[in-house]
Amino acid sequence: MDYELREKELENIKKYVNKIFFNQMLMDEDLVDDLIQDSNFYREVFNDCLIEGQYDENYIKQSLIMQQIWSVTEGKHTELFKTIKNTPAKVLINKISSMLDIAEKDPYNYDAVLNAGKITGILGTSILSEILHKCYPSIYPIKNKISCFSMSFILHEDLCYDLIDNLSYSEFVQYSEVISRAILEYLEENYIHIDDRYGFWFTYKLFEGIYNEPEVSEKIKLLSKKNYKWN
Repeated sequence: MDYELREKELENIKKYVNKIFFNQMLMDEDLVDDLIQDSNFYREVFNDCLIEGQYDENYIKQSLIMQQIWSVTEGKHTELFKTIKNTPAKVLINKISSMLDIAEKDPYNYDAVLNAGKITGILGTSILSEILHKCYPSIYPIKNKISCFSMSFILHEDLCYDLIDNLSYSEFVQYSEVISRAILEYLEENYIHIDDRYGFWFTYKLFEGIYNEPEVSEKIKLLSKKNYKWN
C-alpha cells in the first residue's frame, strides 16, 4: 500500500503539531532531548527485562506489564485487568518472548510478529504493540485507542476510527510511517531536527495530545455509549 497524504491531511498534521508541540508543550531542543531520553530509558528497561532476561517473570508482569502499559493501566477497573492479574506470569512472558524472538529474526513481518504474542482475551494488539514499541521504537508504532482515534482526526476524510482500529497491524504501520515522516518534515521546517529512529515515538506523543483534545473526548464519549469494543 502506497499512501500519500492529501493537502487537507497535511494541514491537519501541521495544525496539531502547532497546537500541541509548539503551543502546549513548547517544544525546543531541551524538550526533544528529554523525550528522546524517555524513549531510550524504556527501550533499555524493556530490552533488559524481556530480551536479555535480566529480571524474573513476576517482576516483568507486575512492574512492567501492569504498571507501564497504557492499555492495562487505563483499564484497572475492567475484566481485562483482572484477567491479566490472574494469569500466571510464566504464561504471559512465554508468549511475549515468542513474539520478541520473531521480532529479532524477522522484524518487518509485522503481523506475524504481533500474532505470535497474542492470547485471546488477554494479550491483544494494544498491549503487544506497546511492548514492541518500547523494545524497538524505530520499527513498531503503538496501535491502541489513543493512536486510532488520533489518526482518524488526521485521516478522517478517508478512514473513520472504527476502520482504523480494524486495520491489520502491518497496514497500520504503513499509515504511521507516512504520518511520522510528515511530522518530522514539518518539525524540520521549524528548525527542530529529530532522528528518524524516534519518529514513531514523537508521533505517539502527538497522538496523545490529539486524544486529549475536547473534540476527540466528545467522540470517545459517543462511542462509549455504543459499547464500542477495542482490540
